[in-house]
Amino acid sequence: MLAGGPDATVSAWQVAELDLSSVRVVTLSACDSARVSTEPGDNVDGLPIAFLSAGARAVVGTFSPVATAVSRLFFERFYTEIAGGSTDLRDAFRAAQAATRAAHPDPADWAAFYFLGDWR
Repeated sequence: MLAGGPDATVSAWQVAELDLSSVRVVTLSACDSARVSTEPGDNVDGLPIAFLSAGARAVVGTFSPVATAVSRLFFERFYTEIAGGSTDLRDAFRAAQAATRAAHPDPADWAAFYFLGDWR
């Protein structure tokens, strides 16, 4: 955990200065925490890009608002798949998204999650 409480924040530039080369996957479960923006001149900004720039192999997060219960279901299933031996992060992501879609069929819920980076 990078932030120490509900009022603590971490900036993309702070993350980008870290050495995360040994990190396989970063998960960003808060609403909009994995949103990426493009500035004039095609400069890409946001926490996901900062984590990848710092060396993390992959980032899983949400790019839109999502209810806490939906996010909890998705990430619990994602972590369960990884803990169960899923070496392919892509498979863990698909299983988590399928479970979330089964419980919350509205695309605003299950489609809020995305995967960026190396899936192996």
